[in-house]
Amino acid sequence: MKEEKVSGEGKREKTLRDLMDDLSSVKEFSDDELVKLARSLKASSMDSILIFALESSKPLSFIISQFLLAFEPLVGLFLDTGPYNKLAYMLADREKLERLIRYLEGDERKEENMRKSEGKT
Repeated sequence: MKEEKVSGEGKREKTLRDLMDDLSSVKEFSDDELVKLARSLKASSMDSILIFALESSKPLSFIISQFLLAFEPLVGLFLDTGPYNKLAYMLADREKLERLIRYLEGDERKEENMRKSEGKT
């Protein structure tokens, strides 16, 4: 059972678990968002440079993501941290990083077929 606290005014106060659930929904790029991101990066004509940068930073991607998260409070003063956090969590997740690289390389059909064969829709 989920514990709920009700204030004197009848409003439901968020518990720590609710706050963590809210934060976890922000963390991940969905597959559609990855495709959209790859398409916008391809449109900038910098896809080959980005592929090189992402491939070469793969061994350090987790460390880079932790560095980004450590500086989030400072960055939050100047930028919206929603996309910033998504980028940091994508770098921490090797599978998402691989998917983005495949999308940038133009292997969208291969990726879709792979997801269908794994049972993911």
